[in-house]
Amino acid sequence: PRPDPSKLFNLLQDAKYNQAFWSTLSVDDSLRYDYKDFAFGETGTLFGVSTVLMPMESFLSKRRLRSSLRQFMDEEKISFLVLMFASRSQVEGGGIHRQLSLCGKDIPTDLLLRVAEYLNNPGLDFGGDGLHLQPVSVAHAATGLTNRGIAIQNFDQKNIQPSRKQIGPILELFFNASGINI
Repeated sequence: PRPDPSKLFNLLQDAKYNQAFWSTLSVDDSLRYDYKDFAFGETGTLFGVSTVLMPMESFLSKRRLRSSLRQFMDEEKISFLVLMFASRSQVEGGGIHRQLSLCGKDIPTDLLLRVAEYLNNPGLDFGGDGLHLQPVSVAHAATGLTNRGIAIQNFDQKNIQPSRKQIGPILELFFNASGINI
């Protein structure tokens, strides 16, 4: 007998967002699971975008977070990293909840806020809308504080449609146009 395609799809979706699986991964493994780097400028400066399929609060509570982020960024030769979180809501219907963290290694926190402001621009090509980023405080990952040279700004992403495939290239345009050197 042929498997029911919708049941198979649901089974695979459930596995992809399995919190037990994601909670066992180290910070480094979580970041590498779905990572892509992007280049901008004449020198090909790199930044990265990593998708993590668990709630931001759970990821940011992982042991050795900032030292692991710094090591990952050193290995990838980047000083700017976007963490895109997607998780299934625990309420009926199980819709997708998106959150985003902007991480900078040895760069000013105000640059992270400029990037967030840019991503909120309603003129961006995200279906005619910005990301609707709203700052969120995570108790165990103090937003904006620099620790081990890593600054983090955390946001709820209310416009859940854009993915890494849209956000990475949009940020390439931002860094190219702004002349910011990260």
